[in-house]
Amino acid sequence: MAEFEGALSRRTAPDRLRVAILNTCARLLILVVMATATACGSSPSGYRSSGTLIDSAYGGRVAIYPQAEILRERWFGSPALFSPPAIANTDIEFFTVTGTTQAELIDGLNHSNLCTTYQCLPDPAAPAGGIAWAIGGGFSSPGYYCYSPATTTPAFRFLVVLPRWSPTVYGGVKIPLVEKWNALEQVIYTHEATHVAIAAQDLAQLIDYSHNLASCQAVINFWANPSVFDSLNADQNAFHARLRADCRPEIGCIPPGWMGW
Repeated sequence: MAEFEGALSRRTAPDRLRVAILNTCARLLILVVMATATACGSSPSGYRSSGTLIDSAYGGRVAIYPQAEILRERWFGSPALFSPPAIANTDIEFFTVTGTTQAELIDGLNHSNLCTTYQCLPDPAAPAGGIAWAIGGGFSSPGYYCYSPATTTPAFRFLVVLPRWSPTVYGGVKIPLVEKWNALEQVIYTHEATHVAIAAQDLAQLIDYSHNLASCQAVINFWANPSVFDSLNADQNAFHARLRADCRPEIGCIPPGWMGW
């Protein structure tokens, strides 16, 4: 069984407050409370024509300039990147994807070459040599001893390979891109976790069947049969067929153009 799917620095006074973010003297003055007089020797009045005044939680008015909106979109570690939960009896590995835009991430996913590294399961409804953004599969232990069919259970373990993106947390990317990535990762994780569940169920049935064979030789012959996993592979492809008929993110399918993916 070796087939795989895919400073705020703040200064206060009785009725004054100035808030600056990062280096206010290096043209990174983004948020200024209008109750103060100057910042780095210059008045913010030159920016008032394009600013928007809102009430401040500290009293007074706050001017939000276009730069503030830009900074607001920048990612500084929150929300956190999606971290896949553990799956029973499964190793989770990762391949690296880089980029600062969605287009770059898609390009990285498309060129992961997972089916070159792993033996991807042929899908009759998908073109050969297609693109995989993640894979899942299983493998058995190198060998086992048989003393009786009823007590012989080969050890199987599953493998899931997921994409991992590690953008800089210092505002190098925008929050909406992180949110889109997290959504994508959750769909991919759901998809691969479902493959693992299908495999676990089918293997349990095969193991139960082998426990009722007449002899250890029959057990050995059963597991050595190249077609022993045919039904499991068919069930995995049937899952793909169901997704093509009913493609929804919550069940592990990415509809065309969903969130730009």
